[in-house]
Amino acid sequence: MLRPITLGLALGACIVAGSPSANAFERQWHAGGGLGIAALPGSDYTVGPMLGLHGAYGISDVFDIKLELGGSYHVLPASQDVPRQSLTLYSAAAGLSYKIDVFEWVPYFALLLGGYAASAVPLSRDKNEPSPFKQRDLAASSALGLDYYLSRGLVLGGELRYSAFLGELTGPSYDTQLVSLLLRVEAVWGW
Repeated sequence: MLRPITLGLALGACIVAGSPSANAFERQWHAGGGLGIAALPGSDYTVGPMLGLHGAYGISDVFDIKLELGGSYHVLPASQDVPRQSLTLYSAAAGLSYKIDVFEWVPYFALLLGGYAASAVPLSRDKNEPSPFKQRDLAASSALGLDYYLSRGLVLGGELRYSAFLGELTGPSYDTQLVSLLLRVEAVWGW
């Protein structure tokens, strides 16, 4: 147990000692997009593709105000009780991000609150199929991310996010949570 912790601390110290300059500053603007996957844990829906757009403004060298838009697509295989259908989720969330500036590598943690819209549509042509449904709800999200500054103006990164729906956004065979993983690219300007 202590060996992995010691190795991790030593690796972190080497990264900090070997990096030439810090890259996260106050008053920076960020704009970018990402592509990844999303899952509805505890549901029968498939893991689906996800697309995201994001923007942020650095209110200090450690805090950013963020706005993120996302969309994911999932399919529910047919069963005895539920016909085969597709589910599309859209989101818009805003929040605050805390960055730990380790020079070119910038890990961060974010808390966001936003709205989700769900739309499920049967995929068969049977007239006895249930009608499509649409729902909206609020969700609280937490995200862990890691950005790498390729240059002062170009950043690559990844983000793992967990979202919990706060109301009644539940449908056939899916739960009240969404987990997503995005690979992101962004432009940074305005130091």
